[in-house]
Amino acid sequence: MGLGDAYPANANVAYALVLFVACTSSGGTILGVGAFSAKVTAAGLLSAHDAEGVFNVGFQLLTWISLVWSLLHDTIGPRACAVCGLLVAACGHFTIALAATAGTTNPLVYAIGYGLIGGGGNGAYLCSFHFASLFPRTQGTRCALLGGAFNVAGFVLMLLNIPQVSLPTFFFTLGGYAIALTLVCLVIFPDAAYVVGDSAALTCPAIFRCRGDSQPAVATTDRCRATACCRATADALRLALPSLRLPRYWGFCLTFSWAALCQQWSSGAIGAGVIFPDAEASYLEWAVPTLTNATFLLTPLVGALIDRRGFRLPGLLLIATTELVIGCLWLRGAGSQWLSLMLICALAALAYSIQFAYLTMAFPPAAYPGLLTVTLAVQGAFGFISWPLLTEVQPFGPDPSTGNFALLGAPTLLLYVWPLLLQGEDDRQRALRPAMASASRGTADVSLLDDPGYPAARRGPLSDSVGAPANPAACGSVVPLTAPVAASSVT
Repeated sequence: MGLGDAYPANANVAYALVLFVACTSSGGTILGVGAFSAKVTAAGLLSAHDAEGVFNVGFQLLTWISLVWSLLHDTIGPRACAVCGLLVAACGHFTIALAATAGTTNPLVYAIGYGLIGGGGNGAYLCSFHFASLFPRTQGTRCALLGGAFNVAGFVLMLLNIPQVSLPTFFFTLGGYAIALTLVCLVIFPDAAYVVGDSAALTCPAIFRCRGDSQPAVATTDRCRATACCRATADALRLALPSLRLPRYWGFCLTFSWAALCQQWSSGAIGAGVIFPDAEASYLEWAVPTLTNATFLLTPLVGALIDRRGFRLPGLLLIATTELVIGCLWLRGAGSQWLSLMLICALAALAYSIQFAYLTMAFPPAAYPGLLTVTLAVQGAFGFISWPLLTEVQPFGPDPSTGNFALLGAPTLLLYVWPLLLQGEDDRQRALRPAMASASRGTADVSLLDDPGYPAARRGPLSDSVGAPANPAACGSVVPLTAPVAASSVT
C-alpha cells in the first residue's frame, strides 16, 4: 500500500471489528463494578464505601476524559483518538495491577486507575459511531448496537469472580490486551470520520504522511503542530453553534444527562452493596454485572424503534424508565432487588442508544464533535451530584436515603418537555439525511445547503471530496487523501 493509496474494505467486516473493540475495551468495562467490588473487599484492600467511591470517581473521570476525545475527534482524527485512548486504558489497568501487587489501600489510587480504564477505553468507543454512517438505511440500529457494546464491556470484569484469577494477573493481562488492540485500530479506523455516502476504505495512518507526501493528508500545512489542534477544537465548537441554538438539543441534552446521572448513582450504590447490604455475595459477583450490562438484548429494539418512529417515543421511555429505577430502589423490597437490575439495564440501553443516535442522525455531521463535547460536559457536571455530593458530603445521610431518591426523582417531571413539546423538529432533519448523502456525492439540493442547520464548513463546490470543506484552510479540517471509493450498496 502506497502512502497515498486507499483500498476498498468490506463495510460489514469493518463494523464488526469496531463492534468487537467496543465490546471488549470500551469505557463500559468499569460497569462490572459488582465483581470488582467483591474482589477488592475480599482481598481487604477496600471497604464497600471505598468501592462505591472508586466507581463514582472513576465514572466522573470517564466522562471528563471522554470530553477530550470528543474535542479531538476531528482534530487528530478517529484513528489517533482510538490508539491513544487504548494506550491510556492500558495505563489504567497497569495502575490497578501495581496497586494490588503492592497491597495499596488508598482508594484514590484505584479510582484513578479505574477512571483511566473507562476514559481511555472511550477514546476508541466514541470515535466508532461514524462507522454507522456506512449503513444509511439502518444507521439508527447500527448506532444502537454500538451503544449496547458499552455495557457489554462490563462483562469483562466478571472474570474476577474466578477464584484462581488474582487482581494483579487480571489487570496486567488486560493492559497488554489493550495495547494489542491498538494494532487493530491502526488498520480499521480512518483518519477522517465517515459520513453518509462514504464507503469503507483502508488507508495509511496520517502520521506517516505528514512529511514528504506529494499529496498532504490535511488541508493545513501545520496539521502536525499543536496550534492546528487548538484551532480545530475551536472550529468544532463553532460548527456546532447553529445546532446549539436549537431548544430540542438542550431538551435532549438535559434529559440524557439526568438519566445518565441516575444510572451512574444506582449502579455504584447497588454494585458496592450499599442499597441492598444483606444481599448474598453471588448477587454482587454475578447478578449485578450480568443483568445490568445485558443491554445488547435491548439496544437492537431501541435502534429499530428510532429508525421507524424517530426519537419522541424512545425519549418518553427513557424518562419513564429513569423514574421506575428511582422508585424501585426507594421501595427496597425483595422483588426490587432483582427488578432494579433489569430496569437499570433498560435505562442504560435507552440512554446510550439515544445519545449517539440522536447526535449522529438529528444534526449535520460537522456538528457532531462540538455537540458531543457539550453533552459530555453537562453529563459530567451532573455527575458531581452523585460524587461527591450524595456519596461523600451526604447532605441527606448515607444511602439508602429518602432525600437522595427525592432529589433524583423530582426533576424527571420537567424532562417530559423534550419529547412532548420540543421533539417534532428532528423529523425534518431525519428527512434531510438522504439529501446530505447526495451532497457528499456531489448531487446536493441547493436548498439544503442554504439551511442554517447545515454548517458552512460543509458548503461549497459539490465536486469536493466527501467531507471536505470548500475552504479547508479556514477551518483546519482533514481533507481525504484520495477520491472516495464508489458508494457502497451495503445497508
